[in-house]
Amino acid sequence: MYFASSFILLFFFLQLLSGIILTMLVESPSYTSFGNYTSAENSFLVTIIIMAVSAVIAFLIQKWLSKRQK
Repeated sequence: MYFASSFILLFFFLQLLSGIILTMLVESPSYTSFGNYTSAENSFLVTIIIMAVSAVIAFLIQKWLSKRQK
């Protein structure tokens, strides 16, 4: 239960944070052509990385909480 809830929260937060950061880093002239915000490969790679980081952090949170309850 701890793993699932912390994974969902972390995944949402990290996706939101990465979207904000990537939006600030991309230059505004690239927005002039319609649909050229990001390539599908980059978007998929960022999602996979965020998913892996969220899973590792959620696992560590679950382990820490289970140790704390003993």
